[in-house]
Amino acid sequence: MSNDERYAMVSKKLLKQQFISLTINALGGFASSIFLGMYRFFIRENPWILAINPPLKDLNGNIYSSLLSRLNSGLYLGSIKPRLRDKVVISNILVVLSTLVMTSTIILFITWFLIGGDLLLIFEVALPAMIFVSIILYPFTSYSSIYLYRHGFEPESLMLPVIFLLADIITTPTLIGYSLLVLFNSIIRHIVFVIILLVTVFLAYISYMYKLRETFRTIGESQLVLIFCLFLDVGAGAFLARNIDLLVSYPFIILTVSVFNGLMGSLTSIYAIRQNVLYHIGLTSLKPDKKKLSYLPYMYVLSIYTSFLILMIGYALAYIITGGSVLSIGIAILISLVSSIVITPILWLLIQIFAYLSFKIGFDPDNVMSPILTSMIDIIGTIIYILTANLIISILMA
Repeated sequence: MSNDERYAMVSKKLLKQQFISLTINALGGFASSIFLGMYRFFIRENPWILAINPPLKDLNGNIYSSLLSRLNSGLYLGSIKPRLRDKVVISNILVVLSTLVMTSTIILFITWFLIGGDLLLIFEVALPAMIFVSIILYPFTSYSSIYLYRHGFEPESLMLPVIFLLADIITTPTLIGYSLLVLFNSIIRHIVFVIILLVTVFLAYISYMYKLRETFRTIGESQLVLIFCLFLDVGAGAFLARNIDLLVSYPFIILTVSVFNGLMGSLTSIYAIRQNVLYHIGLTSLKPDKKKLSYLPYMYVLSIYTSFLILMIGYALAYIITGGSVLSIGIAILISLVSSIVITPILWLLIQIFAYLSFKIGFDPDNVMSPILTSMIDIIGTIIYILTANLIISILMA
């Protein structure tokens, strides 16, 4: 079989796999974004919720995927025993929660700087919400890793997509739910926040006493890339917050914009990593050629499929939430389809750039290239989707 035939076979196989992956991701994305649609009027009064939601979702996904990776490596190297009471497994929670609070603090300060608001209120709502998410994600990640390892599976390959999906599904309703619960009860809000601060300081002290400084250093190095990515996510969230009136007026848009970004990010990451693999196994070269361009039609097929996924599920949910959509089906089709068509060549170009850099500079495609790509797509996708919606609505509904 020639290289061209093998390249075509890889492309077709990837296309089939992506149909399934995108469908699952779409369902998970809408399970999260439906809360944005249901509580859009509450969010309009507190736009910082919309601004911090994208970076906090990504932060949860990144931290627990990093935890999963370290548990996976430790289990195979023998430094972690496959039981929940292992000292390393227990000590990881100290590092994870401390890292979560520190990184969240950076995100919240940047968000406040960009869109304003009550800084203390933002902290008092967001930090406890993130801790509550961790109460679910930490034991789930630890238990599932050990369980799968005991039964002969590779935890990282099976659980990585699940971790990101759960982070999306859990973070948004937790953030909105806790906001609704304590926003008008300042006493409870203050007490919970002070308790969390005290516990965080205590955990950091215990971590230091147990001499986990090396673990902190390792996580700190990996978080440098993630913090850069989260800056981009904050930009996407701030752009959404500045267009809150459009999102509230047309629930279809608030329901679909984050799903659009998630699906396009997933599509791009998979193709970028595969492109990097093809460089290494010799099926393609670093020079421009027809093989790289041949990915574009496949990406357009998946982009159009994605637009119809977004349309069908998003329009149905918007209709249910509002009791009748304020957007016609034709306008909804145009928004999702035009956005997908416009962003696809940009995604293809990003894939070529980052796959090339990964091969030449030695970027880790999973831990460096994929987070940067998905974060760039968050802000690019948000801008394209909102501008497209604004343009189409202003022309057809003027």
